[in-house]
Amino acid sequence: MCWRHGCALLFLVAISISPVQARLWPIDPEAPILLGVGDRVDWFTHSVRRATWSSARALEQPTDLITIWLPRGWRASWIPKRRLKQLTEVGTIPVILHYYFEDRISQQAIERNRNGWHQSLRHMGEQLKDIHPVLIVLEPEFNDEPPPGETHTMQWPNLASELSMAIDIVREQAPHAMISVGAGDFSPTRNLEHVIWPIIHKLDFLAFQEMRADTDPDYRSVDYFNVGDAAVEYAAYLKQFGLPILLAYVALSSHGNWENKQKTMLQQLRNKNDQLKQNGVFGVSYFQLFDDPQHQGYFKAAEKHFGLYTHDGTAKPAAEVFKQWGLEP
Repeated sequence: MCWRHGCALLFLVAISISPVQARLWPIDPEAPILLGVGDRVDWFTHSVRRATWSSARALEQPTDLITIWLPRGWRASWIPKRRLKQLTEVGTIPVILHYYFEDRISQQAIERNRNGWHQSLRHMGEQLKDIHPVLIVLEPEFNDEPPPGETHTMQWPNLASELSMAIDIVREQAPHAMISVGAGDFSPTRNLEHVIWPIIHKLDFLAFQEMRADTDPDYRSVDYFNVGDAAVEYAAYLKQFGLPILLAYVALSSHGNWENKQKTMLQQLRNKNDQLKQNGVFGVSYFQLFDDPQHQGYFKAAEKHFGLYTHDGTAKPAAEVFKQWGLEP
């Protein structure tokens, strides 16, 4: 049973589009937006293990979805088969984000590391072949800026064929998995058509993200904090492709005394619930349940403060917003 809505997950065939086989879409399109948290199966605080699902349940946070990130070098223990099966048995859908190139993706990065990338995809597929339902997002932010001196993926004619091959590798191992590619909302640039249309027949849904932090050079722009409007606009753009849409990760950092800004931005997103659904969004996942003091990335120091709760479990104001969103009928 679905914990938040008290309703069975309906296995509908209406959006089974793969030519390989008819797969079953696990979401009722008439149900409320599914909500969840991430970004791993387990957290460790002072060497004490805390499972994301049970921690979220104890904190009364929504657990329709649990997102798990797999950067380069991930281990099988990060997506343990038994634990993932347990999630599906209680109505939670695992969402796996395969992030092999991290924020250094480019034409050259793919060409240099193609063998390792394919091996990682194959290994992931093997781990997930018996998990159903499971959603997979391949290469989040595949449209990100490249490292200096390298070619942007969106300027590379072969990107669609590379993603197509990646999908085939995963599908061979995990034929029941629901697969997507993950775009970054780097508005106003939205030139995904030449990448998505050639592989549309292999995709089950589309995914995108929204991230905000005080270390972002763009944070002084007028519309920077309007996360709700930005998400609706990007979903409206993606709607043209005719697939269900997942807001795969919302990451709003509280770094720089932004606790109240984090709350306000998340509330703005919550206020757009109906418009998101009208534009095809079936699920929203908040990036991290807890702060991660070891986290690194584009946003530098702000990366360590994306959680709804501090590393030791103290609630930030945004935690109540997401909790209340999950309690809505």
